[in-house]
Amino acid sequence: MLSWLVFASLSLAGIAAGQTPEAPTAESAAHAAGSSHLRGGWYPWDPYQYREYRHGVSILTGFDVEIERALARIMRVEISLPPMPWEEHLAALADGRADIASGATASEERSAFAYVSKSYRTETDVLIVPKGAGRRYPFRTVEQMLDTFAKQRFRLGVIAGYAYADARVNALIAEPANRDQIIAVASDADNLQNLLDGVINGFLADRVAAKHHGLAQQASRPHRRASAALLDRHSFSCEPRNADAADAGAPQCGDR
Repeated sequence: MLSWLVFASLSLAGIAAGQTPEAPTAESAAHAAGSSHLRGGWYPWDPYQYREYRHGVSILTGFDVEIERALARIMRVEISLPPMPWEEHLAALADGRADIASGATASEERSAFAYVSKSYRTETDVLIVPKGAGRRYPFRTVEQMLDTFAKQRFRLGVIAGYAYADARVNALIAEPANRDQIIAVASDADNLQNLLDGVINGFLADRVAAKHHGLAQQASRPHRRASAALLDRHSFSCEPRNADAADAGAPQCGDR
């Protein structure tokens, strides 16, 4: 079971202070000295962080966004959440340009610059493949999945900067010999577009985010509506991070 966590850098005193970066910038040093402003970030990951229109006005919201805002209210500080790719957000935490991130996974590498909160969510990841393609991938374990990827030269879409739950999946992604098979992008939307364009054979995604993204496509874009069925009906469950989920026993695949 893998938990999703909030973590923060040194300049965030009061939630969880991370370790001092080796070469702090003047900006991060000044911020750490005392600030009433919390620096975070976000990228499109509906329903956890996304923009919606209310009375014609674009509003940033989502489960993780509201958690961060609640923390800021408790601390009695302002919070800024500029858009930025996840990989860039991690780099900003490491060098002191950001204070907090949500929906993250604890890892040894990240412990060098951040502390993590208690887990607040467990999730299920899925492998998204084109409609009708699932029968070509009958694997039920991580080993079988990775073996299939190798034998079929499976082109896998991933999110840049993600730390996936299974070390074997991370090793596959990091292996230089697999560079041509791993396509790293900034968001699920980019992965979806690559799948529709035939750039990749499939991609890993959170089940809720994948389904919600597919069903929430704008009605003015018919080619996107077709992707809802692709995401909803033809995803392969990798493993729930909740032992009570219906498909426990499927292989554990990933998390950010």
